Amino acid sequence: MPNEGGRAAGTRRAGAAGGREAGPASRDGLTLDQFATFVAVVEEGSFSGAARRVGRAQSAITYAVQNLELQTGSALFDRSAYRPSLTPAGRALLPRARRILEGVEDYRRQSRSLLAGCEARLTIAVDVVIPTELLTGALKAFGAAFPMVEVELFVQLMDVTLAALREGRADLGLIVDAPRPDLLEGLERRPCGRLDFVMVAAPEHPLAQAADPIRQEDLRDHTQILLSAGLEASLPRDWFAYAVNRWRVNNLELRHSLVLAGAGWCSMPRHLVGEDLAAGRLVTLSLDQAGVAQPREISTSVAHHRSRPPGPAGRWLIDRLIADSAGSKGA
Repeated sequence: MPNEGGRAAGTRRAGAAGGREAGPASRDGLTLDQFATFVAVVEEGSFSGAARRVGRAQSAITYAVQNLELQTGSALFDRSAYRPSLTPAGRALLPRARRILEGVEDYRRQSRSLLAGCEARLTIAVDVVIPTELLTGALKAFGAAFPMVEVELFVQLMDVTLAALREGRADLGLIVDAPRPDLLEGLERRPCGRLDFVMVAAPEHPLAQAADPIRQEDLRDHTQILLSAGLEASLPRDWFAYAVNRWRVNNLELRHSLVLAGAGWCSMPRHLVGEDLAAGRLVTLSLDQAGVAQPREISTSVAHHRSRPPGPAGRWLIDRLIADSAGSKGA
């Protein structure tokens, strides 16, 4: 009784494949069906098992594998025993066959997603002061829900983030609500939490050592370190600036370092300086609340341009960000 896969036929086919006839031009006949059949035989352990799995005759399975061996130029199975086993060439090529099939399935999933109106890519602009914990948790869940959607993430200063949304360079934005309404013009916003801001300085800074509550005129006499879009801005916008001498930096980490070094004072989101305050590396300035018009809380939003509403993936991410921000506030 012939063994599985047709020993004699398989030997003839494999021998022809190993001869001079199997050159590069002969490999134009590779098909997805051949790869799928090859993998099915391996996973089922036999040609008959693969035939039952795909609902085809065993002869069709044998023929597909023989054709793949002919196109490959090597025998993929050793047919000397009753059940076929992989040859060294078969073991080497099996992962590549599987990768081809996985790539085709990815292609099909992506095409179905696009036909359903889902975005192929989301570009997200994030204000530099937004807590990263909010974004990373939501994006992890997003990746599981929309595995085929690519994400581009850009962390920018306020002016640059808002400009990216207005000009269509970003699909979504996590923003701090700007003090000037004109900068938010055209944007559809949904509340997504609040940031607590504190004025801070190093312990040895003169403002930190003041005995009385600090007045606005006291702030004018000491260097204030501000965030600025720098060369990307047409002109500097100084939000809540009080000092005569103003240093402008476009890097939040550098600003933080300068304040820690005692080079000046600034207003920072509490989540970015909480550890410094607890360790005594920075101190909160004691302000005369009646004389210093400094907001203690600023709203944050997830936004998009009104003329460019998000698709299913973008809407899902917006809802998740809002839900996560509400959950963290409740905690």
